[in-house]
Amino acid sequence: MEYLLLGLIQGLTEFLPVSSSAHLLIIQKLMDFHIDALQLVVFAHLGTLLALLFYFFKDIKKTLKSKPLVIYILIVTSVTGLIAIMFKKYFEVFFISFGILKFTLIINGIILLFNYFFTKPKRGINSLG
Repeated sequence: MEYLLLGLIQGLTEFLPVSSSAHLLIIQKLMDFHIDALQLVVFAHLGTLLALLFYFFKDIKKTLKSKPLVIYILIVTSVTGLIAIMFKKYFEVFFISFGILKFTLIINGIILLFNYFFTKPKRGINSLG
């Protein structure tokens, strides 16, 4: 039941401008779930990845025909993986410390509010007007 609730939270918050990982950890802490936090976040995002691969299969298949784009994706993925391996211990702290989590959510909220109040919306697909 715990995993079902956390999967629902992941699905509802992943594509919003909020931290789905933080929401998973907050719910886990509030509900006193005894699940490895880092493992939970990794598997929740793996589920999101699989759903996206399934949904965008045709687009991904078309994209993979472009060799330069595939090379760029591999380079970026490799660099990101290398950074994750090099700084693994620092990243794990973010998933253990509730104080750091609260601080980063406040910073994220300030950035979102700043963006909302101080930037002009551009007309187009993402605007309301």
